[in-house]
Amino acid sequence: MNNAPAVMKQVSDKSSFAKDMESMGIPHPVSGIVDEAEDIGYPLMVKPKCAGGGRLNRVVQDESELNTVLEELPVMDPTLELDDIMIQEFLSGFPASVSLIANGKCSVPIAVNEQLIGVPWLSSLPFSYCGNITPYRTPYTSQMYEISEKLAENFGLVGSNGVDFLLTDKGPFVIELNARFQGSLDSVEIATGLNLFDMHVKSFNGILPTGTPDILKYAMRVVMYADRAVSINEPICEKIKDMSIADIPTAGYNALPDDPLTSILCSGGTREDVMEKTLIMRSTLKDIFQ
Repeated sequence: MNNAPAVMKQVSDKSSFAKDMESMGIPHPVSGIVDEAEDIGYPLMVKPKCAGGGRLNRVVQDESELNTVLEELPVMDPTLELDDIMIQEFLSGFPASVSLIANGKCSVPIAVNEQLIGVPWLSSLPFSYCGNITPYRTPYTSQMYEISEKLAENFGLVGSNGVDFLLTDKGPFVIELNARFQGSLDSVEIATGLNLFDMHVKSFNGILPTGTPDILKYAMRVVMYADRAVSINEPICEKIKDMSIADIPTAGYNALPDDPLTSILCSGGTREDVMEKTLIMRSTLKDIFQ
């Protein structure tokens, strides 16, 4: 049960999605093909049109750096060709997201989440997705909800969906739309006490939540990436089996540097509380994986 394949294809193509945002009048980074670099202006974000997770995203300051990145990306992902790569104006801001449930006609926002992008103690990659903290308190909440509901209606979204934003000094800019379950699922469920999968299923029968739920606590899910080659064996599995983690690796998994190892789940009364718990657990896991 998910959005129609045509809808998912439309919104997952970042180049096509940029044109949709322009036609709808929704703030979005100016985007284009590589040949339009000079017209858009440096610095630029270079990224694949249809890849997620931010692992291949790079910022370039001039034409020389752009050419270097264009040579490097196909080496990192041999399936990429020049036509698969796009550029965007580089914006500074704070990454956040909205989780919502839709039924094809209307939608209900569930939460605003802080996005953890390129966190140095989790990943060496500058724009890799590293997790979420729910909730994120911002004066832009109402505006973000309004934009997200507009997108859900425009694309006829159904089920659990997410909208990624960059909060700038000019307001929220939409970065992308995830017409599927998002990495924030765990933190949203823990923070609200709700079952998102249950709401996802009910939405296909037109049933939506009665309103945006109350936040009960802070919750954090972070992706822990390997900082070197790691081989998961049975003793490691035994040590981590009862820990508060998701995406649990199995014996025989061989992670290369920058491959994901597991996801840490923590909750508490404040952001500082969950961050402290997460750092402690990350230190413990790092010792185990070594």
